Amino acid sequence: MPIGGNNTEPHKKRSNKKRTLKQTSKSKRRITEKNEAKNSKKMLVMNVLSDATLENDRIEQYKELRRQRYSEARQQAIETIVEKMKKT
Repeated sequence: MPIGGNNTEPHKKRSNKKRTLKQTSKSKRRITEKNEAKNSKKMLVMNVLSDATLENDRIEQYKELRRQRYSEARQQAIETIVEKMKKT
């Protein structure tokens, strides 16, 4: 905008077209036995047990698997960085 306060640029006109509502599509992701097995390791709230000791064991197992996933991902990231550094 110029110092005088007058804007000499033309304004864009709005279209008179009506906007269509976006249709929400159902997820195309199919649940298979393979996906369920993969997800069961990752989901903490899946299959909550009524017995307190079994529930605690399940949570501990979940935490251990989570630690393994994180450490594997961290190790993979370190290896990738080292490989990139070797190339340069």
